[in-house]
Amino acid sequence: MLGLSDFTVLEGEEKSIGQVYEENIYDIHGVEIKIREFEYSSTNAGIVWSSSFPLCEYITENIGVFKGKRIVELGAATGLVSIYLKKRFDLDVTTSDITNSEIEENIKHNCELNDVQVPHFPHLWGDEISPEKNKFDIVLASDILIYENHYEELLKTLSTLLGRDSENSFMIMTYKRKPHREKLFWQLLEENGFAYELLGSKTWKIVYKKKVS
Repeated sequence: MLGLSDFTVLEGEEKSIGQVYEENIYDIHGVEIKIREFEYSSTNAGIVWSSSFPLCEYITENIGVFKGKRIVELGAATGLVSIYLKKRFDLDVTTSDITNSEIEENIKHNCELNDVQVPHFPHLWGDEISPEKNKFDIVLASDILIYENHYEELLKTLSTLLGRDSENSFMIMTYKRKPHREKLFWQLLEENGFAYELLGSKTWKIVYKKKVS
């Protein structure tokens, strides 16, 4: 029924990687969010990242900024942030992660657990984004700086997403897992036309001032 190939294995089943999962409940500002998480994931997308919660916190405290906007969550993993935003505020939010059927299937499953519908945008950082898909006003992300070897590809994606309407678009990013090359990311931002601002503990706002050619 799950249709997740070897990405998941039900508890008690014997398969090559011996995979198991749990369906956990997270209480975020009084809203219960059910999420299926996996003991093992080759994509790092099978668990809830810790910085998802301060991201939810920031948006909840500043919800007026996000209402009426088209939002995409990069590196959505299990989809917890987007599902919370849809379930509590009915925001126009889309999940995005690498092109991987297992990730997409798990996000879909988690949406069903919470009785919400959230569209999904498969995207590998650095790949081209067609104009019809590049429709977002706000980008969200949590703990994506751990992918240290893909900063340049990430910046290419951000320049496209934020450059569509650089006067009004922005990104909110949180992270708790401190990468070794964190300084390189901020350096690359500055060198490539981005500006950033610390909003709170490990919560950043990023904007892009160059126009998309």
